[in-house]
Amino acid sequence: MIVAFDVGKSTGVCVERDGRYLCRTFHCETNLDLFRIRAFAMSMVYKYQALIILEDFRVGGGEYLNGDDLIPVQIIGAIRSGVDEDNVVMQTPAQAKFFYDDKKMEAYIGVWHNNHEKDALRHILFYKTKGGLI
Repeated sequence: MIVAFDVGKSTGVCVERDGRYLCRTFHCETNLDLFRIRAFAMSMVYKYQALIILEDFRVGGGEYLNGDDLIPVQIIGAIRSGVDEDNVVMQTPAQAKFFYDDKKMEAYIGVWHNNHEKDALRHILFYKTKGGLI
């Protein structure tokens, strides 16, 4: 099982199991929301031995960040603190989009209305392509 997160205030999550995909969105505005995302990731690892893919977040030089800008960092830290590093793979948005741009995604899955869920799925497809699983 693979679980990918496109982290942010609206966090897209996609779960792949036996070639089937289930995607949803978590909204992260409070500490309780952050706890729910962490608990979900931990349950996937400990119950199903899932591999977690996190979209990496990079801060540009000298930029001022406010609270909403730091939500991705908080989510990444919360998930990484709850699972073994062997169960976590970090990917940049550019890595996944290089292999699966929007045209390829539309050809593969059709029109997708939630970009965060689509980006989470894109991370799984990139991981599987890179590993020769597709």
